Amino acid sequence: MVYKKFYSELFGRYILPDENDFISFVKAEFLFSIDKLTDENCSCMKCMNDLNKFIDYFQNLKETEKANY
Repeated sequence: MVYKKFYSELFGRYILPDENDFISFVKAEFLFSIDKLTDENCSCMKCMNDLNKFIDYFQNLKETEKANY
């Protein structure tokens, strides 16, 4: 899997792929984004697509982690 740097709204900085707990940062950012979109309760197509995409990515990340252990 190729990791890319991303800007974290939760931590307010770029998260680099060579950081020690990169996957933990990714999971925290997904959970933050899911919680934010759920709280906003927006029914527009973009927000609904983003929410579903983040939930799917998070589930895939958890399944990948389980397979690696």
